[in-house]
Amino acid sequence: MRPRHQQLPKGARLYLPDEAERKRHVEAALLGVFRRWGYREIVTPTFEYADVLAAGTDVDVQGNMFTLVDRESGRMLALRPDITPQIARVVATR
Repeated sequence: MRPRHQQLPKGARLYLPDEAERKRHVEAALLGVFRRWGYREIVTPTFEYADVLAAGTDVDVQGNMFTLVDRESGRMLALRPDITPQIARVVATR
């Protein structure tokens, strides 16, 4: 049997405490640099309605999106494959 950390899906990664701490340190340093240059953070949803995400996404990427059904509305949801269309939408509508 494979060790538990090797049972993660392709592309998923587990960060143990020391590695997680180093990762957060690098992230904090980068955020500090961005702030000094006048950039501000935008946090977009990890998932949205699939048709909304598909509008700004390449057809090949659309076929590989992880989707699920919203029990309340019956609409398809998808995990965002790329943050670019969401940021573009924010810029275009604000």
